[in-house]
Amino acid sequence: MDSLHSTPIESGQVPVPVPVPVPVPVPVPVPVEITSRNPIQSRHPSAMPQPSAASSQKPVPI
Repeated sequence: MDSLHSTPIESGQVPVPVPVPVPVPVPVPVPVEITSRNPIQSRHPSAMPQPSAASSQKPVPI
């Protein structure tokens, strides 16, 4: 019973979440390029093709 209570499997699952934060830095450079081009639409990358139309409809709901 003591062996099962120790649940050695848990110790093995601990390092699993470690690789999760790895992809986090990937999206970081994405907003950087948009901000340098369109600082106003840096929040909405899809608004780049239509700045006049998207900028009017995006800020309204926010």
